[in-house]
Amino acid sequence: MGDMEQLANLIVQQTTLSAQREERMVAMMERLLSPGGSGAASSDHRPATNDAPARLPGAATPAPFLTSSASLRDFAAWKMKFDGYMLLTRADNLPPKEQRAILLSLLDEDWTRVIR
Repeated sequence: MGDMEQLANLIVQQTTLSAQREERMVAMMERLLSPGGSGAASSDHRPATNDAPARLPGAATPAPFLTSSASLRDFAAWKMKFDGYMLLTRADNLPPKEQRAILLSLLDEDWTRVIR
């Protein structure tokens, strides 16, 4: 196996581990930020979908921005951040039209033209 293949495998492995850590962190944040959350809830706790529409103030949850010049690796990282953003802000509970508006606000003009 060449150096490039080993490096690619290590990057894929690191990305997977990073995604798992981020998922655990999001679950912990959800438990801590939920009303009455003491952190003692089980790790499989899932909040009800009819809870308050947002969990964190906007400043605490920066929206990821994607440019058309992003590489595939950059896109994969953006996608993970975007999924976390949608989860933390509960934007995934919004109607599709509002979710689309959120997505368009996080893309540059080239991506916006592609989607329209």
